[in-house]
Amino acid sequence: MTPQIHVSVGSGSVGVGDPFDYVVEAQGTAPVRVTADTGPFVAVAAPQVARSGGGDAQVVRVTQHLICVDRGCVPGAGARRVVLPAVHVTSGDGAATARAAVTLVPRVPAKAVAASRAQYRTQVDVPPASSPVPAGALAALLVAAAVVLALLAMSIVVRGRRHHPQLRGRPALGLIDALRLLRESAGRPPADRRRAADLAGRLAPTAHAEAMRVAWARPDPDAGDVTSLASRIETEAG
Repeated sequence: MTPQIHVSVGSGSVGVGDPFDYVVEAQGTAPVRVTADTGPFVAVAAPQVARSGGGDAQVVRVTQHLICVDRGCVPGAGARRVVLPAVHVTSGDGAATARAAVTLVPRVPAKAVAASRAQYRTQVDVPPASSPVPAGALAALLVAAAVVLALLAMSIVVRGRRHHPQLRGRPALGLIDALRLLRESAGRPPADRRRAADLAGRLAPTAHAEAMRVAWARPDPDAGDVTSLASRIETEAG
């Protein structure tokens, strides 16, 4: 009794680059050997071989995952039927062959392939300006920031008057008063030195930059910093 062969190729119709299963099932007297070449197709995984049966009878099932990426199997303007190499099966009681075929279909219409030039759309309109934050939300954020800064400024003024009682009830301070407060701040905490330096800098334009550095730069100003600033302002004021 010659071996029996059954061959199947997926759905029988595939596109270029689409994987499909090539299955060969042979039945005969042990030992059964199957040779199934893939021809122009490429195997995307190792073949899966399953054996079953008992006694002298044996069934061998070989499954291969194939794909068409070669000129030997790609279709032209229309579908193309590709016949795979013959399957050879040998067993203890003889040999047999069988064939399978698969139909390859094109992915692109023939008129698109024949077109001399691809058609593209060119954008000539300038897109409208966009912002990651909506205009309304941005305006609200700016207003909120302005309110916070105003409150912060008021807090600094109130804290300054709290630490310097002599400032209360006086509409304005002169340069002499600012220099006195600046020298007195040498014996006070760094926060008082910063406020005194800021006040002196606003009343002494020629030393404004140096006063702002002492007032707000790091590290905290020490007694020598404010004393040196006071001496410089007095010298430049004459």
